[in-house]
Amino acid sequence: IPQARAAFGPKTKIFIILSITQIKSTPIKAGVMAAADLNTFIIDPGIEFQHVAFAGGPTWAAPGDGIHLDAVHQGLYTGYVLQQAQAALDGTDRK
Repeated sequence: IPQARAAFGPKTKIFIILSITQIKSTPIKAGVMAAADLNTFIIDPGIEFQHVAFAGGPTWAAPGDGIHLDAVHQGLYTGYVLQQAQAALDGTDRK
């Protein structure tokens, strides 16, 4: 994050979107927390979304291969990401 910050400048908002399947989410969250950069935000779908969409095989949300969302659920996920990003921009995501 310090190198990204140096490249982008101090006022640029940096958004890190965690994998829906939560791959490496713990070290990523730890790295963002350690950087203590107030303009870096994590967008996290959380384990709830993961368990609904992925159960090790095809599900109602990822019917083809169990990995890629169908169009409807991709749209819902995109809306979720946008809502979290807007909250960060509005300053309502932090207490």
